[in-house]
Amino acid sequence: MYHNKFYLGTITPDGYYSPFAAEINQPNRFTYILKGDRSCSDFIAKISEANNSLQDIYYCSAQPGSIDAITLLDKNTIVCDSISPHVFEPEIQGAAQQIVNLGDCWDLSKLRENYDELSKLYKNYKNAAARAMRALIAVGNITDDAYRIGSDAFLKEKTDGFIGRFVKKFIPKIKDKEGSIKSRQFSAVTPDGYSKIYPANSENGEIFYIKDECIYASSYILKELTKTAAEYGYTVIKSICPIIINAQSADICDGVSIPELSLHLFFQHPAGEQNVKHKTINAARFYVKSVLSKNRGHLRFDEMAYQHLMNECKYALSEAAEILSQTEIYYTEAANTEKIDKLCKTLI
Repeated sequence: MYHNKFYLGTITPDGYYSPFAAEINQPNRFTYILKGDRSCSDFIAKISEANNSLQDIYYCSAQPGSIDAITLLDKNTIVCDSISPHVFEPEIQGAAQQIVNLGDCWDLSKLRENYDELSKLYKNYKNAAARAMRALIAVGNITDDAYRIGSDAFLKEKTDGFIGRFVKKFIPKIKDKEGSIKSRQFSAVTPDGYSKIYPANSENGEIFYIKDECIYASSYILKELTKTAAEYGYTVIKSICPIIINAQSADICDGVSIPELSLHLFFQHPAGEQNVKHKTINAARFYVKSVLSKNRGHLRFDEMAYQHLMNECKYALSEAAEILSQTEIYYTEAANTEKIDKLCKTLI
């Protein structure tokens, strides 16, 4: 069984972002949209295990390890969780999508008995999520500040020369083949911080990290490589950067994968993950040194602030994840497992 793994989406300074709706709306694809409690992940996992087929698996950024959706590629079928903040609704119900209501499997009297406890948990969850968002918005502001400095110092001609050499070495052109670009999320803001999921079989390919304190050059390189690889006939998967507020934030890449070449490139924040074991591209050479030197104090302050604020965000998200786990206990106790198992077997 072959799995591609992604995050379904991520919180960003601009709110929750997910490119997944575009997957649901693909032609000739059928989607089962699960409504109900947060045990949908277990339901989806059972369906995934029962299908010995090619699959894309989408994980939850709020509770890493939990599955939010799967795409059974050989059946062109999706099963996805539709619980806030990623809410999906049928567009052509019955013909292209169908709602599966796990709420029909609850003992409502048990949930009503626990109204006070559940109400308190949901309130605490919202408070923790709001604290995480306040910290992340501040992270977005300081990373945007670094991005602006990078824009002022950027050496486009030198960077284009590097891109040309990289393409010549690693991305041969395919004749008479049309390429494409797909949006997925390799990265997300999670209780573990700014996290990444590696593409399937990436350990057997080439992985590069672009170390870049200003984000600008790395985003430019990733965007240009995406465009070129698609023009050269490859299917390219790109991931947006979830930690920046910018008018062009949707175009700021932090990861690119070309599965056909087993070639993968990621942005590495200097204040983020350290001791990366893969090949590193130092983006400092793509900036005017004097401009970076002039702003060195500013950039160091940004780096320290980033670390502090991401720790605040991680702490709040960890608290929110723990509250969700406590909430799930009430729904598990109220669930009719026989009905859920029967529904799952019917879907399988």
